[in-house]
Amino acid sequence: FKVLCQIPYGKATSYGHVAKLIGMPDHSRHVGQALEFLGPDSDVPWQCIVSTSGQISSCGPQMEGAERQRQELESEGVTVT
Repeated sequence: FKVLCQIPYGKATSYGHVAKLIGMPDHSRHVGQALEFLGPDSDVPWQCIVSTSGQISSCGPQMEGAERQRQELESEGVTVT
């Protein structure tokens, strides 16, 4: 989660990029699975992690879903398509 906390506000990156940064380039799915264990009020910026194609996902704290991720990203000024 330390890597996620280093992502600048208003920026997004991919699960694969995070996996590479932690030295596990073939484990992008594990990054997504780890995010599911965060509590809904976590300070870890889970919303800034998207798929390699730039799509949001339905993962995140407590499986809150894609709509919450979209709202969080848009509130930070990230364009979501």
